[in-house]
Amino acid sequence: MPGVDGAALLREFRRQHPDLDLSAVFTSVTEQTSFIADGRVDIAFVRLPVRAGAFDVVRLFDEAVVAAVSAADPLAGRAAVRLDELADPLLLLDQGDNGPNSSVRTAPTPTVEEVLVDVGVSERHALLPAGIAAHLDVTAGRR
Repeated sequence: MPGVDGAALLREFRRQHPDLDLSAVFTSVTEQTSFIADGRVDIAFVRLPVRAGAFDVVRLFDEAVVAAVSAADPLAGRAAVRLDELADPLLLLDQGDNGPNSSVRTAPTPTVEEVLVDVGVSERHALLPAGIAAHLDVTAGRR
């Protein structure tokens, strides 16, 4: 997960479960649940919400959400905005299927980079987890 100290999470997991064999596998935000569904991984650290009714989810921590706006947007540079000020905000969510036996399929979610390009060339806004925004150095006036 970009923007989250994965090493710290893995160290703590290893400390709590020293009997388990642990290997890190990195994937995009949009592919995380498919890695669980098809058996490539047994456990995944994901950002909520995920459409994964067949999986057990344990919330580890809360993360702030930030608004991404273009540098030319009147909201750019403000310390805070209200949700109702955002024009049809894009959400960076996992849109994977609902589990290994589900017949429900959804369109793929755009990547973070695709969302930021859309924000930069349109009048739309996006909501991003604060860790991803910090990891990509998304700040007022920069994207």
